[in-house]
Parts: sequence; structure tokens; C-alpha cells
Amino acid sequence: MWFVAIIFVAFLGWQGVFTDQQAPNSIAEINGQDISYQVYDSFYQRNYKLAQQQYGDTIEFDDYIVKQIKDKTWEDIVTQSLLYQEAKKRGIVVTDKEVFEYLRRFPPFEILDQRTIEQFMTEGQFDYRKYAQALVDPNVDWSFVEAYVKERLLTAKLQMTVTSLARVSEEEVKNNWLQNNTVLNVRFVRFPAEKYSDQIQTGPEVIEQFYQKNKSGYWREERANLNYVEFPLQPQSQDELQVKKRLEELKTQAKNEADFAGLARQYSEDQATKDNGGDLGWIDEGGFIRAFDAVLKSLSPGEVSEPLRSNYGWHLVRLHEKRITTEGKRQYHVSHILIKPTLSKQSLLELKQKAAEFAGKAKSGDFEKLCQEYQRPIGITGWFNRQAFIQNFGDIQEVRQFAFSAKAKEVSQAIETPNGFYILKLIERRPAGPAGLDEVQAQVVVDYRKGAGLDLALQDAKLLYQELQKGQSLTKVTKSRKLTVGETGLFKANEPLIPKVGRSPEFIERALAFSPQGKPSLPFRSSGSAFVIELISKESVPDSVYAAAKDSLYRETLQAKQSEIYNLWYSQLRSKAEIKDNRDKFFREEETPVQG
Repeated sequence: MWFVAIIFVAFLGWQGVFTDQQAPNSIAEINGQDISYQVYDSFYQRNYKLAQQQYGDTIEFDDYIVKQIKDKTWEDIVTQSLLYQEAKKRGIVVTDKEVFEYLRRFPPFEILDQRTIEQFMTEGQFDYRKYAQALVDPNVDWSFVEAYVKERLLTAKLQMTVTSLARVSEEEVKNNWLQNNTVLNVRFVRFPAEKYSDQIQTGPEVIEQFYQKNKSGYWREERANLNYVEFPLQPQSQDELQVKKRLEELKTQAKNEADFAGLARQYSEDQATKDNGGDLGWIDEGGFIRAFDAVLKSLSPGEVSEPLRSNYGWHLVRLHEKRITTEGKRQYHVSHILIKPTLSKQSLLELKQKAAEFAGKAKSGDFEKLCQEYQRPIGITGWFNRQAFIQNFGDIQEVRQFAFSAKAKEVSQAIETPNGFYILKLIERRPAGPAGLDEVQAQVVVDYRKGAGLDLALQDAKLLYQELQKGQSLTKVTKSRKLTVGETGLFKANEPLIPKVGRSPEFIERALAFSPQGKPSLPFRSSGSAFVIELISKESVPDSVYAAAKDSLYRETLQAKQSEIYNLWYSQLRSKAEIKDNRDKFFREEETPVQG
């Protein structure tokens, strides 16, 4: 029963794997409690087996699928840990009687291997009587399965506790039903907020006041900001010189056109032209590689240039002919040999040593001054949290680990990545909470301008509404005020995008509340605009259909509300958790845990 044994390690082990002291084999620390590498590996093996069932066990997984499995394993561990901790904190318990009753009613096929299930079969069919007898047989060890079920019930009880306060009114149920069963056609006047942008002042005091009033809306998880210096994996000067010398040697061998073509076929790295002897055909002056222009002007037909550098690499250029077209354009018939410099092993070693030397000096010296000495620009990642993509680094765990464990101003060792060696310096790390204005200034300005623009838009919408209340038609008033009247055309109220409007729940809500009497709605704000609308038509299914389906609709709406509440609750639980990721201590990103 291999799979059951894995479940035992992964689930029954929770009480055993949590400790309050840093363990040497801890792959994660979640709210001060350690998770052992053995637990991680058991989860990984389980997910790997599940992936084999999904994709087929004869397929060799590529790096992308392996990374997906590893990411899922990590998320499973974090989720299970947080839910277990929260259940214990709330005093939630699962009794042996509850476990037995669950097993009696729901045989856990998902965790029993095929050999175990076959013991409960009669003539190829599952025989519940055999299963029920095994449940009460003292000679059958169900402890592993009971542990799994206990964890499952513990999670279920926690979920029920979280979602127990979910309520839906009959109005909510009917509104959902109406959205799914109503076709609308609406006439509207839109007042877009951006139309008023020129009237909005965004001085420092105004932005500061807006930020202070709304800063709770800019809540951020724990985040870090790094400086970095890059030693990119690019050819060094000695690599460039080696290629240049090689081309100089080839030039001495290119006595004539045939020689040049043969050398191009043998040595050129331009895959598009090498089989053609490097022939580029006729090219316009200034229309191909800029580095060629000055050289081609100085060459005579039949001559070969000195090696020249372009963004593509090093070239030898042979000029066949020159001509001037009837339009007065200068053209050249050219062949070339291209060799691209690459980073040699010796240069790589020297680059690594140079990066390590920089890191050593930076740890005890002036980081900024050292960058000037080494002629290296200082990069900045910008703020990022533990789960976010890191600008210029992506998802490199060593960078993330340093960012969330280092002290302010601390400098890292040289970190090797696929693109180069990096030395990091922690500028600052901030705890979860409202972001500082320096972090979100650009967004605050956008939000302020949008809000102020909407206020002005709503004022104009109210003026239009006041005129319409005097009995004038929408067409007449809008024409006199040079406003545009739009019409959605027929659309279903549950469509995510309203024709000619876009996404706007408020627009749908107002339209559903109207009867087609040609009267305008009160002005409202939605989707960056203010609106005044008139309902042209509304076609709905009869209320008798709703009455017949009301009970099932209520259950569906309640389940959706419960799911929404739970997801929000878990998101908040996760964001407040203190999670230390130690995976890089056990294997690098490109490595995979050994399969059992």
C-alpha cells in the first residue's frame, strides 16, 4: 500500500513535523513552525504520481511540467500548514466516531492503491460488504487512512466555520436569475472621466491629502527593494580579440572570389547566407548594417575589408560591385563571413572571480563607489513581495531568499543566474501594511485624477438629468449640448462586456431595475465614466419560471457566496502568514528531487 504510506507521511506527519526551533532539515518555516524536507518530498512524490496519471507514465516530463509539480507541491504544503494551524488555533477537533462514520459512508478510493481496492471486489465490482467488514476487523490497520480522513475533516470543519456566516437574500437570488435570463437594449449618454483631466490639479499637497485619506486601499504584503550589479555572461575583450584575429587569418586566405565563398561556406555563422558563399546580394547604402557603410565606400570591387564589428558579431566583407540606380540610390553587391564571439571557459572563470571579488569588497566597503570603480551601473528591482515576479530576475529563489532574510544595506555573495553573476544589496524591507507614498505615488496620482474626473463627469451628468426632468427629450437636449447618444443594441444581461460600454455591473443593475417607459435614470458612476441611461427594451423569462427554480437557484447563489468568502478569507490568511522558503538550501531551481 505504497500510496497510503505516502499519505501517512504527508498528512499524519503534521503533528510530528511542526517544531518551534529551527531544524537543520527544514525546507520551510511557516508562522514559526518548521516543515521538514521529508514532508516536502512526500508531497512532491504524491504530486509527481498524480501528474503521471494525468499525462501518462511513459512521458518524460520537461522542465516546465516539473516546475509546475514543484510549485503545486509548495502551495499544497503552505495551504495544509496554514489550515492545520488555524484549525488548532480555533480549537476545532475531529472525533474517532466522525472519522469512522465518514469512512463507513465514503470509501476513500482516492488514497487506496489498486491492490487494496481489489481486495474489496467481487466479480469485478466493488463489494461494500467486504469493505464494511474490513473497517471493523481489528487485524486491518486503518491508522494511515484514518489520519488522512481526520485531516480532511479538520479542513472541512474549518471551511464550514469560515463560510457559516454567508447569507443571501431573495433579492440577490432574483437579481442573479434576472441577469441570466434578461435581454436588454439601452440608450445612454457617457461622460468619460478623462475628458476632464485638463481641469484637475495634482500638486504635492493634494496628492498627499488624497493618499492619507485612502492609504488603507494601498495595502501591500511584506516587500523588499534591491540594488544590484550585473556581470553579464557576455564575451569578454579577449574573446572579441580572438575572433578578430581569426578573421584576419581568413582574410589572408581569401585571395579571390572563389576562396572567399569557400571560406564563408566553411566558417560563416550566418545560416541564411553561408551555403550561398556569404552572398548578401545587392544592398542599399544605409539600408542594411550601418557598420558596413563607411567600409563599403572605401573598398574597390574585389577587395576584402578588415574585420569589422556590428551588433551581429565580427564580419569580413567582400565588395563585388558598386552601382547607382536610376533613382540615384547607391547600391553594393556584397558577400560576408560572420563569426559571433562567445564567452570562453577561461573568460567565464575570470568573470566569476571578478564578481566574487566585487562582492567581497562590497561587503566591507562603499557599494556605490565600488560600482564606479568597476564601471558597473547600479540596477534597482523596485518593490516586490514574496510571491511576485522580480524585475530582471523572474523567480530565482536565491534572490528572493536574500531579499527576505538579509538586513538593511547587507550585500550578497555573487549569485549565478542564466544571464550572469549578480551582487545584491538590500535597500529596504517593509512589513505588510499600507504602502508608502514613495512606493505608490504614480498609482495614487492616477487614482486621484480618475476620482476627481469622475466627480466632474457626474456633475455634468446631473445637469443633463435636470434638463430631462423638465420634460425635454434626450435627443433634443443632447443635440443642443453637443453630446453623443449611444445605443447598446440587444444584449444578455449576464454578458461580461456590454456592447459599446464595456464591463459595468452598475450599468446592468440600473437597466434591470427599469421598465421601458423612456424615462432617464438617475446619473451614476461606473467604469471610469458617469452615465445617464434610458431603457429601450427589456425581455425576461416569466416569473413563474423563476418561482419553480427558486430553491435550486438559492443553493447555487449561496454556494457561490460561500466560495467567495472562503477564498477571500484564505487570501488574507496567506498574506498575513510569515513564510520562509528554504528550498534553495536543498536543490537549485534547475534540479529535481529524486523520484521514488
